[in-house]
Amino acid sequence: MDTLPFTFEIELAQSVYQKETGLMHRKQMKANRGMLFIYENQRERQTFYMKNTFIPLDLIYLNSELEIVDFNLDTKPLSEDYISSEIPSMFVLELNAGQVNQLTIKKGDQVVLK
Repeated sequence: MDTLPFTFEIELAQSVYQKETGLMHRKQMKANRGMLFIYENQRERQTFYMKNTFIPLDLIYLNSELEIVDFNLDTKPLSEDYISSEIPSMFVLELNAGQVNQLTIKKGDQVVLK
């Protein structure tokens, strides 16, 4: 398990409202920013859509140990198609599209929250 040598400033999506709206209605997000969705327990499949979201995103799914278990890359802005993980996850980190490939983030990498 590797530790990622990158630092992001993240907003937390913990409440029901924050989880429902996420990054909706924003036109841009700085390269070193993101949003972390926190769920109370590890679910079978986390499901999202890009309704009212103008920014293409990389979705990074993390298990309860903050290990990366799945991705959805370069999501389509404004799409109402469902996007899901195939692996159970407890956290979902949204970054600007292209960050996963640019930083060579891979499954099995560990995320550290400070």
